[in-house]
Amino acid sequence: MLGQSGGLTAEDAGRRAAETSVQAAIERERVAAARNDRSRVIWNALPRLTLTGQVTRLSEVDVAEIPGFELPAGVGNPFQPLRTSYSLGANLSVPFTEYILRMVTALRGAGENEAAASLTEQATRAGVAANAKLAYYDWVRARLQRVLAEQALEQARAQLRRVEALRSAGRAAEVDVQQALAFNAEAELTLSRAETLQALAEQQLRTVLHAPEEEALAVGENVLAPFPGAEEPRPLEELYREAEQQRLELKALDKSHSALDRLLTVEKTRALPRLDGFGNFTYANPNPRVFPPQRKWDETWEVGLTLTWSTGDLGNSITAAEAARTQRDQVSHQRTIAVENLRLEVASAYRALAQARVNVVTAEQGERAAAAALDARARLEEQGMATALELMQAQTAQVQARLNLIDAHISLRVARVQLDHALGRDVMGRDEMGRDAGRG
Repeated sequence: MLGQSGGLTAEDAGRRAAETSVQAAIERERVAAARNDRSRVIWNALPRLTLTGQVTRLSEVDVAEIPGFELPAGVGNPFQPLRTSYSLGANLSVPFTEYILRMVTALRGAGENEAAASLTEQATRAGVAANAKLAYYDWVRARLQRVLAEQALEQARAQLRRVEALRSAGRAAEVDVQQALAFNAEAELTLSRAETLQALAEQQLRTVLHAPEEEALAVGENVLAPFPGAEEPRPLEELYREAEQQRLELKALDKSHSALDRLLTVEKTRALPRLDGFGNFTYANPNPRVFPPQRKWDETWEVGLTLTWSTGDLGNSITAAEAARTQRDQVSHQRTIAVENLRLEVASAYRALAQARVNVVTAEQGERAAAAALDARARLEEQGMATALELMQAQTAQVQARLNLIDAHISLRVARVQLDHALGRDVMGRDEMGRDAGRG
């Protein structure tokens, strides 16, 4: 059942899980949101052009006569306001302060936020892939344990039939039959537990792979064969440095820290006076700047600079800068904790890999010894020099030795996966990781 052609391997499981991860899809949306924030910085810094069109109807008012001033007959009062007016206008505002003090810094900060989000997405996919590999090995372990449980039950049933036949021939006591029944019942219970564990492990694997129930899963990896990853030649101190350089979570925190540092710089500048350029163009009938008012279309324009400052800007700048500083310091503390946890993760996986290598050697020796002991006990039992109970105990010991061997080999591969993930060696290329994401 191991190494089947076209079967699933741990690498296949990790790749499928990374490509279909829902959590990674959420992180990908956060990358898009960060990209939109960068675009918003650009749009906010662009000159603002406002176009207006207006029609106004005024109520009629009496205009007082000027003493000693009389208009010629037939001439209207030039001071009488026109009751209907029309205007078209354009206003252009240029935020010079944004260009001088904030735009470049804000753009760089937004870019680092986007980079942090992208690194977090990649780290999420790597974590999902590592967990999928572990789920795969749990599934393979459960399948092999079920196979051994089935073999143990077949041995127990065969031994029970044999002991019952010996009792009928007067060559075995009733106690031997009862002992064989007990071994048979224990084997049935072990098989039932193994089947349950396999079902749960398979369901967990299907969940992380998003594999449909109708998809048949076969083991495409020979987990009992030697593999090159069993050895780790580099010392632990070098592995610590490698992990701190490679882990994407730390790189994402570094980008977030830099982005918050730039945000702090931007917020501090908001306490300074604001300089804006403006320009207005008016095309109106009557034009309010033409005196006296005339019923015709006239155009006027104006340009200038505005320098503004308020205590509200100062207060908002102080509080926003303090919030950015607090967030930046929080990220620094988070990185310190992450490094400490990472060192523990690397050390644990490194020790587990070394222990797993020893366990494999010991388990192989134990399995060979248990197989030899069973052969010897079977020959002695055939010669009448060993009891049926001793033979059943030897069979049980062999099954346990095989379970130990399976567990040792799989634990070795599990430790390799954990160490590779702790060191950041399991990060797939962006093209691989985005294969399914691009289709989505």
